[in-house]
Amino acid sequence: MSKLNLSIVEVNKFLEVPETWLSYPYFSKVIVTYYEKNKNLIEKKIQELSQFLLKHNNSVTSKRLLSKIILQVDHPEYSFLQNEVTKTAFDLIGDPANISNWSTFENATVTEITEITSSRIVLEEWITKQFIETFFRICINDKRRKKFWLQIASKNKITFQVLGPSYTKQRLKRDDKISEYVDSRFQVLPSSKDVSAFILYIGNYMLIEFSDAGYAFYAYTLNGKRKPSLLNLNSVDELRDGSMRRLIYRSGYSFGEINSEGRLSHNDGDLQWEEVFEYWFKNKGDINV
Repeated sequence: MSKLNLSIVEVNKFLEVPETWLSYPYFSKVIVTYYEKNKNLIEKKIQELSQFLLKHNNSVTSKRLLSKIILQVDHPEYSFLQNEVTKTAFDLIGDPANISNWSTFENATVTEITEITSSRIVLEEWITKQFIETFFRICINDKRRKKFWLQIASKNKITFQVLGPSYTKQRLKRDDKISEYVDSRFQVLPSSKDVSAFILYIGNYMLIEFSDAGYAFYAYTLNGKRKPSLLNLNSVDELRDGSMRRLIYRSGYSFGEINSEGRLSHNDGDLQWEEVFEYWFKNKGDINV
């Protein structure tokens, strides 16, 4: 079929068998082989591959094939395909934040296990980036913070969640790029205060950015006593601890005391705030920048 440039969606006609046979496990390896023969044409083949997966309706095949596609398009030249692939993977396999959705299947090869595990992490990174882009555009419109956190998301394994009022959740859901992912990642708080919190988990840290420009950034260690609980929260203000010291003290171009937990403002001095954050991330947080 590949050599004849035929669509894989028409494989049952090509074999002269009923369309219902497309659900048979046999076709799992057929679709993967077809993909391997046409992977250099992925931008042209992605829709028919997705159509076939819908007809085939087999979670093993979806994981087997989509993991390969995700890893292939995780490059700048294929960025235009990432939203479509994300939606397909989310619909057929599930939210990558739920690791059980992306568990490997019986008799999976070592390569397949590696690909499924890696692709889940990549997919989570894509969704995180979309949320960062949307959050800092809709909730605060801060281009510098958006650029900074997109850079961090590109270099670290991240999971995240957003907390805030219900109307902020609805605003985010109106954005087509992330609408499907909001329900599982946004925790609505009782307070009607127009401030939301974007919480990122990186390494041993819970990192919190707020949608209000006057709120400082907070870093808590996951096993620390001062890490706030997210249970029974009324307002994002309960995530702040004004008694905490600064993460890092500076004077001009020099850095002084540095702490493992604390807060930082987004104010520029002789150094831009991004430079101060990066210094703490590298030298204390063990976070890639």
